[in-house]
Formats: sequence, C-alpha cells, structure tokens
Amino acid sequence: MSGLNGFRKLFTANEQRIYKTVYERNPISRVKVAERLSLTRAAVTIGATRLIENGFIEEIGKGDSDGRRGRREVLLAVKPNAIYVIAIHIGLHYIQYGILNIAGETVASKTIRHNHQISAHDTLSGIADELIAMIEKQNIPQEKIFGLGAAIPGVVNYEAGTAQLQSLLHWHQFPVKTFLQERLEIPIFIENDVKALTLAEFYLGVGRNVRNLVCLWFRDGIGAGIVYQGRLLRGHTGSAGEIGFNRVSLTTPVHKNLLIDGDAQCIGDILSIANLRRTTARALADGWDSMLAPTDNIDAFIRAVRQDDPLAVHISGLVTEFLGSVCIDLIYSFNPELLILSGPLFYNLPSLVDDVRQVLKQGMLNPPIEAVVLKNGVIDDRSVLIGGTGILLDQLFMAPTEEK
Repeated sequence: MSGLNGFRKLFTANEQRIYKTVYERNPISRVKVAERLSLTRAAVTIGATRLIENGFIEEIGKGDSDGRRGRREVLLAVKPNAIYVIAIHIGLHYIQYGILNIAGETVASKTIRHNHQISAHDTLSGIADELIAMIEKQNIPQEKIFGLGAAIPGVVNYEAGTAQLQSLLHWHQFPVKTFLQERLEIPIFIENDVKALTLAEFYLGVGRNVRNLVCLWFRDGIGAGIVYQGRLLRGHTGSAGEIGFNRVSLTTPVHKNLLIDGDAQCIGDILSIANLRRTTARALADGWDSMLAPTDNIDAFIRAVRQDDPLAVHISGLVTEFLGSVCIDLIYSFNPELLILSGPLFYNLPSLVDDVRQVLKQGMLNPPIEAVVLKNGVIDDRSVLIGGTGILLDQLFMAPTEEK
C-alpha cells in the first residue's frame, strides 16, 4: 500500500483528519487534537498511534503544562520526509521542476529558460527524464512519492488536464496530465500558476490556518487566487481570479498617467513588469532623469527604488495606487480576512504593503476594508514551484467521503 491512494485506503477518515490537524497545527498535543476535532482522547490516541507506526507523524517532546493538572502533554509533529511531491512550474520565460517534501522543502530542483521553439511534448519529455534521474539520485522510494503538482499559466481544464495557453507557443490544449501520467506513473494534478501559489501560501506560508483569503500575484501580469471557507475557489470554468483580463476605461486625465498608454487596456497590460519597462521608456522620452533604462529587468527597478531614484519612486507610486484600487474591488467582491500581496516587488520592497494600505483607506465601504489584514507573501521566487506541494496537500486534505 503506497502513495496518495494507499494513504487514503490505509487510514480511516478520522485518522486522515488527525493527520491534517497535526500538519496544520504542527506541533500539537493529542488533547488539543481531540478538542479541535471533537473526538474522544481514546480515538485520537488510537489514530495517532497508527500514524506513528506507519511513519507519518512522530512524538517530539513535551509542551507547556495544560494549567489544570500540571501535566506537560506530549507533542505530535509531521515527519516531512514521509511524503514527497514532484513539482513543475511552466512559466512564460522559465521552467522550474524538482522534488519537494510535504513541508514544501526543496530536495532537488532545476530552473531552465523556456525555449518557445521546442514543442510541449519534447519539453515535458526532457523534464520527465530528468525528474526520473533526480528521484534515483536522491534514492527516494516510489511509494513515498504521492504525486506531481504542475502549475501552468492560463485557464485550466481540470477534466481534460489541459490549459488554454495561447500565450505559450505549442502548449495550447496539450494533454499535460495524460502525458506526465504515462511517463511517470504517479497521480498527476495540474493547476493554474496563481492558484498554485495561493495554495502554497494557504498551506505553507502566511495564510496558514486562515479560512478566507485572497492572494494577489503581480509579475508578468496580475492574477488572484481565492480561498473561501478553506477551499480553493476555481469557478464554473476554472477562471476565478483572472482579473488581469478585466478591461478599464480611461478618461483623459487618467491618460496622462505615465503608467498608462492607450484609450482602453486590460488590467494585466497595465500591471505587468513589461509595462514598467514601457513606462520607463515613455518617461525618459518625456525628459525624466533616471538611472533606469528601458531594457532593465525587475531587479534593476527594485535597486532604483531602494536608491530613491525619482522616476523609479514615481512609477512605484503609480503602481501602488492602481494596485490599491484592484485590492479594493477584491475586498468588496470576496470579503476576505486576509489579503496577500505576492511577487518580486513585494518580496523585495515590503514597504509597498504599507503604501497599498493607505490607498485602501480611500474605499467607500469601510467595514470589509477595516476588517481585512494585508500582508506580504512570505514564500520567495520559488513560490509557484512550492505550490506543487500545495496542490498535493489540497488533494491529500480533501474531506474523505465516508468513514471506514
């Protein structure tokens, strides 16, 4: 009995719930598990013992006294290397893939530039071969690999295991799930890249133990992942959170904004790294003095902001103002308790969160804005790759349909 399906067959629904609680509250005592799940202490003891005997959790010492009996309860913790996940992130400009454990820690990984001239078939074939070699080199037993989480841009067709990838040559409607399933012979789950990032923050990052959150991603474009009542919201066609396709009508005064060029554009065209370069070019042509060049990457822009370059600071302010208005719409639409700002700008310029928070104060409906907590994402530039673990955790923690 091995892998994800083996885990589900081996353990009862309550034992799976115990594992989920230990994972989420790691470490935690049996008494606290019983309280959270409304189970008897005897039931938790039996379930925890089975999980320990099968190597999924362990006892790690004693916690503080419970204050009533003076006893220090033994703490339970998940064994990270009991479960491994294969992860692939197909990006617009690069591809990351590797092996992670169930705690989201990278065991082995590789990043390559995305060669758009090579077909999806040949690209994934080479990646599959390298992943097989990684598994052999790390000497990971097949039964410990619970599956593969693949994060891809575009709207995912979950039934077919494909994505609408017009932005990536050769990838539109390619059967990613079927192809990888045949090559690797493990469960394959594919997810939109921003939704995968959201699952990474929800299970492994700043969103742990939060039931309702929105994660806003800003890099090549902009998108949002939504968790409602502890479940990822995909929507009827899998396109929930695709806010970058929203069109905006621009009035003449707004048109003078350096960030905006044209009479009507999508939000994703305005809020993108590519547009930061176009904005820089327009500003330099208008006579701005700056250390920035139109060909600079995001790292150069971040350095310029840190050095108080006037143009970089001005563009940063424009981005913040526009982002703030997008955040207000998201807050009014989904009323989250947590709004996560994720992407290289926020990782490297954490003060931007405070700037966005100031913009939120301009909202007209105060209760949802005052109630939301605004935070930086805590997962770094490997966030979408780590989302591969989030994808598997979402499957692993899916509520069992019946108790054995």
